[in-house]
Amino acid sequence: MSQFAILGTAGHIDHGKTSLVKLLTGADTDRLKEEKARGISIELGFTHLELGDDLSLGIVDVPGHERFIKNMLAGACGMDAVMLVIAADEGVMPQTREHLDILHLLGVKRGLVALTKTDMVEEEWLELITESVQEYLEERGYGHFPLVPVSSKTGEGKDNLLNALREVMQDLPTRSVAKNARLPIDRSFVVEGFGTVVTGTLWQGEIRVGDQLLIEPGASEARVRNVEVHGEQAEVASTGQRTAVALARTDKNEVPRGSWLVTPNAFESASMIDVRLRVLADAGKALAQRQRVRFHLGASEALGRVTLFQTDSLEPGSDGLAQIRLESPVLCARHDRFVIRSYSPARTIAGGTIIVPKAPKRKPHDASVVVQLEREESGTPEERVLAYLSESPKEIAAKKIMTELNLNPSEFDGVMQSLQESGSAVALGDGWLSMSQGEQLSQEALNLMLENQKQFPLRWGMSRGELKSRLMKGMSPTLFDWVVGRLLESGEISERADHFRAGASEHELSPHLQAQVEQVRKALTEGGNTPPTVKELTNSLGFSVLEPLEYLTFLGEAVKVTPDLFWAQS
Repeated sequence: MSQFAILGTAGHIDHGKTSLVKLLTGADTDRLKEEKARGISIELGFTHLELGDDLSLGIVDVPGHERFIKNMLAGACGMDAVMLVIAADEGVMPQTREHLDILHLLGVKRGLVALTKTDMVEEEWLELITESVQEYLEERGYGHFPLVPVSSKTGEGKDNLLNALREVMQDLPTRSVAKNARLPIDRSFVVEGFGTVVTGTLWQGEIRVGDQLLIEPGASEARVRNVEVHGEQAEVASTGQRTAVALARTDKNEVPRGSWLVTPNAFESASMIDVRLRVLADAGKALAQRQRVRFHLGASEALGRVTLFQTDSLEPGSDGLAQIRLESPVLCARHDRFVIRSYSPARTIAGGTIIVPKAPKRKPHDASVVVQLEREESGTPEERVLAYLSESPKEIAAKKIMTELNLNPSEFDGVMQSLQESGSAVALGDGWLSMSQGEQLSQEALNLMLENQKQFPLRWGMSRGELKSRLMKGMSPTLFDWVVGRLLESGEISERADHFRAGASEHELSPHLQAQVEQVRKALTEGGNTPPTVKELTNSLGFSVLEPLEYLTFLGEAVKVTPDLFWAQS
């Protein structure tokens, strides 16, 4: 069975990326009329290369012109390795630098350099440019990249390049498929007989023929009609594979570049994202508080502003915690890498990793936010889940926890077992509650009962409905039962006729109140079948009798006939 991997090109305009791909594969990835007329790549190009030894490469050829960097970014997502193309007659150029910056921000550390157009330079110049490029790579942390001279025109160096690619692609890390599917869409088009087709590199999970998926943002439903992997029809596409998916009953306009094809109920789009942000050392100037930027993740681009949590600016070469507040929602997950470009002129200035994919609005310079995000960023799975639970006074559904914290079911089960055994969290139906929130809720319930007893001493506690509604709006019956059950078990409260009160069940009244109750009881008993009304009782006894009447009713010694009439219970 073949192993699949993604190789992307990178490099300055007219350094020969597309020609080199054609030399290796025989395929011309420039498919647009304008590309062929101008002799430059504008859109992403795709093909594949069989390297032997059961290794199949999907090749993503990216444009080199600075005007098409956003297209390059769409192609760079999901790369396993890069083939950085540098022309021997020019050496390192501006887009070489920006492309390498982008690869660094995206965490692409595997690759090689193809030193192209060697047929256009003398041997002495080739030696000089090779040395110059090697020094530059070492300065940028890519000194481990092998340099391979090659000519797309004569074919000289082709075999050496293929051998170097085999070496580079050895020992690729195994990708997990035990997660929900997530495909960033970098191209969509219509094929006669198949309908709308979308392509991308499958970031995680599997996509099978017949799957019901969602298009995000927007949560539009789509059914998988057909699947291709690296140009071949397949029943299933797996993590890391270059994938084409035909969608039934889906219009091309519903799936523009930058959308995602995902497993239902597994991911949510968001407009506020907490991140660890690093400004490039050669960014030129600091990143300012609330600066408007271009946010790139996967194949998507969105405008937004940066809220810095620890300072009012980030100097070149520094990093910090921040929130990106976007003008349109994007889909992302914890640990995803992204790139930030300046709004105008558009150039790459920063990047980072996602900490909280769907965050609440947070204030800058809030020390508690910094502590929380640092824990989210580097804490153990148990610490992260507990921190997440501690933010909510209500129980949180298991599926939501897994989605928000990017945990698969196996990881989740292990974490929750550990938290339950340590007494840090409690299971409530299909949801989970942190014990710290549970203790706080219990204390609030106890306080409510004490306040009620002080305000209404003749009442035997609070009814279930009153206590539940005052304790929390929208509180689930499961959570309420757990809170009062915990207090009953500890002996802090008592229950009687679906009412709850703090302390023991015996209701001791002050002598003054006890005397009032006795007077009302006597008046009802003496009234027999014609008891006095509430108004008559109040006038004759000289005090408000409603509370004593309600008290006697609760004890079963009176019956409420109408709001103004009570009978003694025979």
